[in-house]
Amino acid sequence: MILNDIGTWRLRIRDALEQSGKSMREVSLAAQCGPGYLFDILESGKEPTVERLLRIANVLEISVSSLLYGIQMGKEEEELLELYSTLT
Repeated sequence: MILNDIGTWRLRIRDALEQSGKSMREVSLAAQCGPGYLFDILESGKEPTVERLLRIANVLEISVSSLLYGIQMGKEEEELLELYSTLT
């Protein structure tokens, strides 16, 4: 999946990051990624994996559907997406 096609998802991550009051490093480490992972996504254009994006969303306390599409999914759809990430 090429996330650049979805639009402004990086801006939504930035907004969620700002609202959380956490640093990029804090979120990256809490999501069990390298310390510069979120920086690489936001500043260097790195494409995240679904699994890591789910972890980042969880740390930021926002749904993946909100990050990617700016909409909320139901709990069942979110759980399905989370299960999918464990298969990859």
